[in-house]
Amino acid sequence: MSSNYYQDTNGNFIGYTHDPEDYIHEYNSIASLFRGEWNGLMDVNGNLKYSNHPEYASILTKNTYYKNTDCSGTGYFSFITTDSVAIEPFNTQVIKNSHNKYIKYTVQTLATYSSDSQPADMQSYSILNANGELICTKTPRATIKQQIAEIEHRINNHAEYESDADELEFLQSQLHHTEPRAVAAVLDTGTDITNKYNWMGFRNHLNGSVSGFVKGIDYAAGIKFVENISPPTPPEELRYVRTSHDINIRVQSNGSIGSVSITQGPDIKISQLFAVKKSLGIYEVNIPEPFLPKNKAVKHLQLQCSMNVGASSVIPNANIGCYKISNQNKIRVTTTLNEKYYSSDFSLSIKY
Repeated sequence: MSSNYYQDTNGNFIGYTHDPEDYIHEYNSIASLFRGEWNGLMDVNGNLKYSNHPEYASILTKNTYYKNTDCSGTGYFSFITTDSVAIEPFNTQVIKNSHNKYIKYTVQTLATYSSDSQPADMQSYSILNANGELICTKTPRATIKQQIAEIEHRINNHAEYESDADELEFLQSQLHHTEPRAVAAVLDTGTDITNKYNWMGFRNHLNGSVSGFVKGIDYAAGIKFVENISPPTPPEELRYVRTSHDINIRVQSNGSIGSVSITQGPDIKISQLFAVKKSLGIYEVNIPEPFLPKNKAVKHLQLQCSMNVGASSVIPNANIGCYKISNQNKIRVTTTLNEKYYSSDFSLSIKY
């Protein structure tokens, strides 16, 4: 296995590559890249994609398309090509931004796609709105097909309008130019990778695709291929530093960790401690087992939680509760305002 690797111009390590040469700059292409458990591809801008991703295509995960008008059945993601080349059948993984959670899906195509292929026969698509609700909408193709059916019904029943023939010809022409033109079937229910790799961040591209990237890299200054017999030791994973006698965690209203202070017990890696916003006002804070055992009782466990609501007028009507979930190393936190679930920043203290 090759020990060549990529770094930025400041010497910050990006990841190892299987490639014997600098494919990115020598061939204006993409390079293989692996780091820990992750294995995939990287382009010149540092965008990370999974192995077998079609090189000249972008898979757009913002909308999920369906062959039925009610968003039922198998889901599909569209893809667009950046060149006039044919895209051979592929099976790969892609990332979708699902209300600020990044979900990995497996997708597959079974046929070769080219620029003269017929548009995909998608009848509806679903998208998450700002509140995280799934909205189903008919595609323009479904509307055109419905209009064609109505005109053909009138013609078959000898009740057509004078303009129907011209309108039918126009609609049939429009049907050959609908979007999406190419789709890949979604094969699974997805896996949340938001906090899976402490070194990986995510980019939401304007065209609706999502890619990963290595955090802390100066991509604007350029990335560099390094041929090396003895590979460098990857940087040690950052840890929260212990300072005194307990653990205090501040969580933001969107579920992200704001700050952590550990003063008793083992150090905790950044990737091991994370919070998940389950729904409006309901959070789960994952504490690693070396600190909070999953399946055995903890003597004298003390939990304290408080809301960081800001405005003093809100405080009398705001409430918070927290408890350890049975047989799990998780703390459930609920926040309410006027007896209704309400998303808020909060602080959590764990002692035992």
